[in-house]
Amino acid sequence: MRCPNCGAEIGNSEKCEYCGSAISVDMKKEQEILNKKGCPKCGSTNIKYSRENHGEVRGKSSKTIVHKTVGICNDCGYTWYTNVDEPKKRRTWLWVLGWVFIFPVPLTILMLRKKDMKPALKYGIIAAAWIVYLLIGLGGNSSNKKPSNTDTTVVAEQTADNKQTEAAEESPEETEAEKPEVDTSDQQQDTEKDIESTDNENEDKEVIPEETPEEVSEEESVPTEYKNALKKATQYSSLMHMSKQGIYDQLTSEYGEGFPEDAAQYAIDNIEADWEANALAKAKDYSDTMHMSKQGIYDQLISEYGEKFTEDEAQYAVDNVEADWEANALAKAKDYQKNMSMSNSAIYEQLISEYGEKFTEEEAQYAVDHLE
Repeated sequence: MRCPNCGAEIGNSEKCEYCGSAISVDMKKEQEILNKKGCPKCGSTNIKYSRENHGEVRGKSSKTIVHKTVGICNDCGYTWYTNVDEPKKRRTWLWVLGWVFIFPVPLTILMLRKKDMKPALKYGIIAAAWIVYLLIGLGGNSSNKKPSNTDTTVVAEQTADNKQTEAAEESPEETEAEKPEVDTSDQQQDTEKDIESTDNENEDKEVIPEETPEEVSEEESVPTEYKNALKKATQYSSLMHMSKQGIYDQLTSEYGEGFPEDAAQYAIDNIEADWEANALAKAKDYSDTMHMSKQGIYDQLISEYGEKFTEDEAQYAVDNVEADWEANALAKAKDYQKNMSMSNSAIYEQLISEYGEKFTEEEAQYAVDHLE
């Protein structure tokens, strides 16, 4: 095992003989797992690591420090953030469906998870949500039962027609003797004239062919699996701001969505996404949460092990992100000073190293000058 501070080989010792750093059981476990996984860039198991402080979670009577493991390959110099535990897949679509169709369910789950809220207020909110949901449902059902004015009019007309038919059936039939004699010769002549005039009018009119039925739209002919792939791609773009290549790999991955390549390609070809805006959102996230440098963010955006944006998209992101690079460098320097007990000169070298944080010399000097 190697010391996470100086990188010296220390075996299973509880303390480094070279720099004096204490080695905890958790740190040993993380080192073993990192060595088994190897460097994601070159595959080497010659890895040293450090634990960065990423804030704390406070409870009623205690607080927990949140650490993040940083792996540094001693062979190729590649640096990456890694977690020992595999991240759990988020069922985002379940939450979306819940909020859209049965909003009291996710609200109830969120309320029950809040341990610091008073029980009376918590259960009051839950009860109010269910009451509103039930009232909306009952109101919709009652409105569907009301007959429309059109239906009432149709029923009235049908009733009147039925009455007229019954009256006609009940009236006595006239006998042949009672019917008056009518001279039909004039009527026949008029009828023949009407037929001739109708035929002449039909000859003058142009024959208009009947319209053919419309062809089935292209959208209706798309397979359901293709449509589902497009929906997933849209979610990854709008919620997680992923790149075009990143979404395609996630859709086809056996550890991801598992769509066939043709369905994933259809999704990528038809998704409406602003890839430069996605790259900018990712860059802002790396700057705000991980205090990375401008060059470090660029390399992470285009890396095949990172976000997989194009070089133009990544350049747009770093050129337009609102970030204070000197403040980021200072935050990194404080982290190295507190968690790894490094000297100011070592911190400076780590900040400007192409295998480290990749800050400029001016940004690194600013950080070192403002350390306590």
